[in-house]
Amino acid sequence: MATTAWKRAKETNNWKLFESELITLLDISKNVAEKIKEGIGAKCQLDAFMDDWEPRMTTESISEVFLDLRKRLIPLVKKYGAICENVRTDFKKRKVPTSIQRKIVTDLARVMGYDTTSENAGGRIDESEHPFTTGYYDDVRFTIQYSEDDVFRAMFGGLHETGHAIHNQNQNPEWKWMKLGKSCGSGISESQSRFVENIIGRSPEFWEFYYPRFIEHTNGIFKDISQQELLQAINLVEPSKIRVLADEMTYALHIIIRFEIEKDLFDGKIDVSDIPEIWNEKYRRYLGVDIETDTEGALQDVHWAWAYWGYFPTYTLGNLYAAMIREKMTADIPEWKTHVAEGNISIPVQWLVENVHRKSNLLDPSEMIIEITGKSLTADPFIEYLDTKYSALFG
Repeated sequence: MATTAWKRAKETNNWKLFESELITLLDISKNVAEKIKEGIGAKCQLDAFMDDWEPRMTTESISEVFLDLRKRLIPLVKKYGAICENVRTDFKKRKVPTSIQRKIVTDLARVMGYDTTSENAGGRIDESEHPFTTGYYDDVRFTIQYSEDDVFRAMFGGLHETGHAIHNQNQNPEWKWMKLGKSCGSGISESQSRFVENIIGRSPEFWEFYYPRFIEHTNGIFKDISQQELLQAINLVEPSKIRVLADEMTYALHIIIRFEIEKDLFDGKIDVSDIPEIWNEKYRRYLGVDIETDTEGALQDVHWAWAYWGYFPTYTLGNLYAAMIREKMTADIPEWKTHVAEGNISIPVQWLVENVHRKSNLLDPSEMIIEITGKSLTADPFIEYLDTKYSALFG
């Protein structure tokens, strides 16, 4: 009922059509959370729901890290958002036939270690409106959406799902079909998709290797665009209203806004009717954008209609984990970026297999990140990664 109401509300740009159902759903959810909370010993109701996605992670620990992250991200977004206003991006909308895009996504997946073409392939790529990955071990498939006037959306969507796919394929084979043989949480899963998509896929080193292949695959459509122009365009910092279109630097602020609203809802500090006004105010303060309609504002995501409380934080936890894992990888194999520039991407990927994927579901996420990196959850490596990367790209 909530999902049907949300669809109508979004189509007609009318929050009120969703509000009454969300009030009912939230009331039911709080009752459910109270029961779960008792059963698992959670401190608060939102913790009870987050336990589904990120076992034993707490609202308290996420709030502390997200507050630090927000304070440090906002100045970076303002700084690089202003610089990026002069970056050329018009070429990103050049038309590339879907048949060519399929070949590029398949090639990118193969380069990252996801086989969909050989006789021993355990992977497959299909199409759907919203990309997703399913399966594990020797049968992992993902879907992607193609648009002829946005080849880069397909490419980076494909890299994102490839990260999920190789993670799923490389769980510990000794634990196949067991609960131990899955990923330990949504955040760790997201860290692997973000690692392949952003830390490798948007890096200068990767494009030093892949740029000539990209020009060849696209039959010269972008031959007048330099490697540096392309690299800046795919790493553009541009505060926006829509989460799914957000860039690597601003994305976390979209998630923090949603988490703060969820937390205040479950703490009883705000009512459902307050959400649009609070949403719009936070977007002005954090991202400097003005929300003009409910459809582009608090109605843009379906998660709350599905009662996916506590799911949003896992997206940003994935980015934080990925940066922490990158820091550890760099300590273990300092030359990994040189390997990427030479096209030897199997070297960093194999490190991920051995140090992340094979650990599967042995530990809960907060313990797993310590096991992998030697550190508790922190925003420091993510901020350092962003500032170093973007200062090199844009000055």
